Amino acid sequence: VDDWKIVSGLSASPAGNHAYFVSNASSSKDASLVSPVYLVADGAELQFAHRLRTEAGYDGGVLELSVVGDGAWVDLGGQIVEGGYDSVLPEGPLAGRSAWSASESAWREVRVDLSPWAGEQVQLRWRLACDAVVGAEGWWIDEVVVDVVAAGCDAVICGVPGEVRGVEVGKDGDSLVLGW
Repeated sequence: VDDWKIVSGLSASPAGNHAYFVSNASSSKDASLVSPVYLVADGAELQFAHRLRTEAGYDGGVLELSVVGDGAWVDLGGQIVEGGYDSVLPEGPLAGRSAWSASESAWREVRVDLSPWAGEQVQLRWRLACDAVVGAEGWWIDEVVVDVVAAGCDAVICGVPGEVRGVEVGKDGDSLVLGW
């Protein structure tokens, strides 16, 4: 079941506004939140905040990237420079992979180096996987900011301010800000 949704309230977001949320099921699950397509700038970095309340060590989330036209998703764990993965999941859809897996109420900041994809059109995917045993509350994603190339591309590719697939896209200098 892919049940990502926008939630609101003080506990739902570090800013007290809105965040994307997916529940942690007690059945096998593989749910993805996929960004709009955009062009990566030289030296680009992705920043976001997340909160995870899963069956620690068994259910968890990863961050992946796909180059448009490639069709493959690459795990970004090796590109995380702050707030990296903390577990290896033993079973479920991400069995054997490093992931975020925890049961905590604190928001954590993550920074990811996207410079290897400079000049590429890409999408990001936050992916929660659950085994078929114990469930928990879920995973929240908020305050997503990524550097983009601003010149010579349209709103879907570049993230020029506007509404793209339910995500409010704004610009702050050379950064793309995704909001909900």
